[in-house]
Amino acid sequence: MFFWVILASVAVALLRGGRLKALADLPFRHGWLVIAAFALRAGLGWAPAAGIALSDAVVWAVQAVSHLALLAAVVINRQVAGVPTLGLGILGNALAILSNGGRMPVSPEAVAAVSAEMGLEKLFEGGSYLHQPMAEATRLSFLADILPSPAWLPGNHVYSIGDLLIMAGLFVMIQRLALRPPAARPAGTGTGVA
Repeated sequence: MFFWVILASVAVALLRGGRLKALADLPFRHGWLVIAAFALRAGLGWAPAAGIALSDAVVWAVQAVSHLALLAAVVINRQVAGVPTLGLGILGNALAILSNGGRMPVSPEAVAAVSAEMGLEKLFEGGSYLHQPMAEATRLSFLADILPSPAWLPGNHVYSIGDLLIMAGLFVMIQRLALRPPAARPAGTGTGVA
């Protein structure tokens, strides 16, 4: 889901005269925290298919560590445009996930609105350590995956308010970074051409 947002953000930035080189010079510190967080979440996503059984306590702990790593990266990089908004989205998702046993609750109605074929049974076929069906006992349900994607967007996704904030933060970050003026060269670093 975030791939399309990043792709669209880069396209808009380029149409506005932005530079890809400016994106390559991302002033983001401690990026390993983000990589570690995504690796942990990928492991949770992969475990059921690999037949690895995890206790609820382990799932909750992995989610907690993953989201703490992301939030630490946000705090460290809060001066980068868009990162504070992105951080609010991560916090919203973390609250929804951690207050519901370590899995993001997903609205059955939103899933049905996105795809009649998908259904909750298919979504949770084989188990999931990342998501769970929303129920009456779901805490902070307004932060759960309750927003079906519009039909014109690629893929069938259900989003949370946190996801929307993350997407908005990514968009702002990419726009600001791509549209930065080139850094001035320090004195004495000419091209060598007279």
